[in-house]
Amino acid sequence: HFIDAQEDNTFYCDTFFPDERNMNAIIQAADILFAAYKNFRFSSNMPGKAAHFAKSILVSDGFLMGDRVRRYGIGLAVLQDNVRAMLAALEQLAVDPVPTENFAAYRADFSEQAASDSLENYFNHVLVG
Repeated sequence: HFIDAQEDNTFYCDTFFPDERNMNAIIQAADILFAAYKNFRFSSNMPGKAAHFAKSILVSDGFLMGDRVRRYGIGLAVLQDNVRAMLAALEQLAVDPVPTENFAAYRADFSEQAASDSLENYFNHVLVG
């Protein structure tokens, strides 16, 4: 129903972006990111994109992305099969978007520097410890 509705304020693009710049351009133009994947226990790069571009994000609850989004306060998490909750969350984010300062901690914790420091600590622990 969503795809067939063709709402004026919704862009639906079911495609693979061979160039990250194209995807980034769409994310930059968006107001809210929707990444409520089904049974996805891991994390995608979408919370990172949300933090980078300071865009509120909606994800599935009960998994890693939901935990991170909730912990950093960069969006909302709803049950993956609750369409009414998804719609309510989207409406809430449209009216009350995430404050831009909420994204800073996520960007810092998942930055290249944080990854480099973590890798260095790991090697120091393994080689020295």
